[in-house]
Amino acid sequence: MAFVMSLGITAFADENATSTATSTIKNQIRKEVEKRNTIRETYQQKLNELKDRYKENKDQLKSTTTNASTTARDLNKQKQEEKRNLIQQRLTAQIKERVRVQNEKIVARFENVIEKLGEIKTKIAERITTMEARGIDMTNSKELLNLVQPKIDAAKTAIQNMTTGLTTILNSENPKESYEKAKELANSAKTAIQEAHKSLVDVIASIKASVKIVPATGTATTTPTATTTNTQ
Repeated sequence: MAFVMSLGITAFADENATSTATSTIKNQIRKEVEKRNTIRETYQQKLNELKDRYKENKDQLKSTTTNASTTARDLNKQKQEEKRNLIQQRLTAQIKERVRVQNEKIVARFENVIEKLGEIKTKIAERITTMEARGIDMTNSKELLNLVQPKIDAAKTAIQNMTTGLTTILNSENPKESYEKAKELANSAKTAIQEAHKSLVDVIASIKASVKIVPATGTATTTPTATTTNTQ
């Protein structure tokens, strides 16, 4: 009986020992797994940090490169724009100078024409006085002559406008506008001169008509001729 009990105690002890050993092994295995998991997690964390740092550096480098490229493009664009502006300013200055010189030449020519028209008007007035002294009716001619001076004055004003308007024209930033404005003023003066010239032609035609109806008993006289005026 004692032997049997001894065997039972021994078996129980062996069983406890085996259970303890198994538990110890399991604990060791669990700790090993936890250690490996910890190492893996730590490694993965460091790997992720390296990836994030690499990405950050890459984005920063890309941003720096992009900014540098953008700056270079902007500088080149600015240089090209400044070059175009300089060329445009030079062309504008050349056009303005050409307009100024041309305007002054036209003004001088127009003033010379107006002066000649004034001289013709004076001679016509003297001829009318002479005709009246001989008894020829110059009523119509005198009325037409009275219309001449306002035409001449209008032409002078138009020519003066070419001179005074030149300053405004040259201050314009638009070369085409400057040329067109100068051309417009010149055409206005030209038209006014032509009208003044036509008024003189009308007076001369009236004088000739009055002379023709006078009996051919007096001394032949000559009538001033309004020569064709070149205002081109």
